[in-house]
Amino acid sequence: MSRLLENKIAHYLWVVKQHKQANKNYYHEILALVHCCDDRYQSIRKAPDNSPEMLALQRRRAQPPELHFPERTISDLPQWEALEVHQEAVELYYRGYDSATIGHILGLKTQICRNIIYEYQNQIDRDNKKVNS
Repeated sequence: MSRLLENKIAHYLWVVKQHKQANKNYYHEILALVHCCDDRYQSIRKAPDNSPEMLALQRRRAQPPELHFPERTISDLPQWEALEVHQEAVELYYRGYDSATIGHILGLKTQICRNIIYEYQNQIDRDNKKVNS
């Protein structure tokens, strides 16, 4: 596998790891705010909606961490990169990645990765039929 593809996979795994950590911190903050309500009002259910603790909790709940990946199309890429992406998608498919993960790693829309894999499988089937004929 090419070094560039290995770097793309490593970057994808790093982004996922960072998101998991942000998600963990988010829930720890929510839990800490709930404990503040419990300490002050004996229960979060007894806390008034306009209390500072409840307002902080509502503000924090409105800002969960989000995981975003770029979603380019083949037409967005130069021709040489489009050819490279086709090869990388097939290589990742053979390594056991699903089309959504391949899309995240390569920065493509999932449907495009599905189409690349589907076209590749059809080409293999056509080549096998020619050999067997």
